[in-house]
Amino acid sequence: MAKVTRAAIQAIASPEVIERGEDYYESGAVVSLGRRGNQLQAEAQGSDDEPYRVTLTLGPRGSVADYSCTCPYDWGGACKHVVATLLACQREPQQVEERLPLPMLLADLDAGQLRQLLLNLAGRLPAVTEAIEAAVGELRRRPKAQGREKGVGTPHRQGRRPGRPK
Repeated sequence: MAKVTRAAIQAIASPEVIERGEDYYESGAVVSLGRRGNQLQAEAQGSDDEPYRVTLTLGPRGSVADYSCTCPYDWGGACKHVVATLLACQREPQQVEERLPLPMLLADLDAGQLRQLLLNLAGRLPAVTEAIEAAVGELRRRPKAQGREKGVGTPHRQGRRPGRPK
């Protein structure tokens, strides 16, 4: 991954927001900074008790392709939490926790474990339930030929296979 550049930060935030982001970075507001592929995720302390969630997608040559933050900032461009996260990534790359790509993380789980994982997440996070409902609806609307990937489409039936002794 290319190092985040100062120009990339200046391209997405105003000078005033960059200055406030510098202050946030200097105060240690950015915590739990991690990277999965070209996506960075962090939590940044703000004025609320709960830290804000920052998500950044890095582009080529240190650019920023996309960003979001759960803070209420709504004045155009990136907020101070996004800037502070980029500064932390730029200035302390050793603090960025490398995380496994999701397919690798889930590869060793069986169907029952995956099902339980989804149910646990949905029980804690209502948005996960909504996302699952939407995804299942989309899978059901697909033509059957497209849904034949492993684990998608018709359910696997437990029991005796034809042609096998009981």
